[in-house]
Amino acid sequence: MTRALPDTVESLLIRTDFSDDAGWRATVEAASQPWDLGGGVITGAHLLVVDDAAFDGLTLAELADVIDGPPPYYVFLADSDTIADPEHSILAVDTSGDPSDFPTFRVHPSQMPSVENNLSLANMDFDDFASAVGADGVFRGFGPPPTKRVLSKAALLDAIDRSTLSTEAIIEYRAALEDSLTDDESANFTPDMRSSHDDLVTRRHEYNEYSSWIVGLDESINALGAGGAALVIRLIASTRQDRLHGSCTVWVDPVNLVPIAVLAYGVPAPRRAH
Repeated sequence: MTRALPDTVESLLIRTDFSDDAGWRATVEAASQPWDLGGGVITGAHLLVVDDAAFDGLTLAELADVIDGPPPYYVFLADSDTIADPEHSILAVDTSGDPSDFPTFRVHPSQMPSVENNLSLANMDFDDFASAVGADGVFRGFGPPPTKRVLSKAALLDAIDRSTLSTEAIIEYRAALEDSLTDDESANFTPDMRSSHDDLVTRRHEYNEYSSWIVGLDESINALGAGGAALVIRLIASTRQDRLHGSCTVWVDPVNLVPIAVLAYGVPAPRRAH
């Protein structure tokens, strides 16, 4: 049988093992799952599936003969190891260089959107992913996000107007941010805002009982209950005479920095001894 690849600019996922149809279908389904970039942006791996028995048992040397020089600059193979692997890790092949020695690495299907999108747009190189594989040779992502980030005050201020929070909460946040003495703010990454939600629910009575003033408690509880990742910023809310000794905690979207929740409250000033 003649082996010929489609003439396309799309990324190719080529089936080279025909021993298990169910395993193949599971591989395609796993590689085709949507990828949430945050901020309402959903994408996925843009793959043209090649399910042709002519490619059964295809080796890398034979692949070089089929391609006969780039493009394509890379392809993805669902080979026998892919089908046998419970995780269905897919073989990524760099076809841009010496055909006698194509570099490869394996990709967990959940990371196919990241790998395919960045390779197809030339945002990243093949080596960027190949150098980040685990001990088993499989790329599963670049690791957890950093626990701390430094955010530009100017960028935070620009993002405020895109928030749908209450006017009072936005006023407190903007004032605290503008009165900050630094040009950058330190933020802590939280993978799930529900932990903050649970803490606020537990301490709701304490906040209401002992704060001299409070803004955004119920609104924050509602917003944080949706879960998801956020960056947490802590500021001093002391912009007005009646707001001395205050604290302002803000949860912002880690992608676009739009504020998700704002909790500002005051601690009663210490009494002077007579």
